[in-house]
Amino acid sequence: MKDTAIPRIPCNLSWGGTAHVPMGGKSMTQLLVQLARDESGQDLAEYGIALAVIAAGAALIAVLVAQNVQTLWSNAQTAVSKAVSGEH
Repeated sequence: MKDTAIPRIPCNLSWGGTAHVPMGGKSMTQLLVQLARDESGQDLAEYGIALAVIAAGAALIAVLVAQNVQTLWSNAQTAVSKAVSGEH
């Protein structure tokens, strides 16, 4: 097994210790620029937003339909109760 050293940049921690974070030999500025230019996850994010909008719309429709169904069942219950008791 070949031992390869990964370039690491020391990070000072609040408790006084030091951790080494692998950065692939790049500076933080270079990583931030690369992250800003990277569009590989953009399509997935757009699909996620579209799915969230569709889900919110479906939830709104379900609430509206539920209110109408509640009214229909209430009316049906009243009609059955009146028919059983002989009222008109």
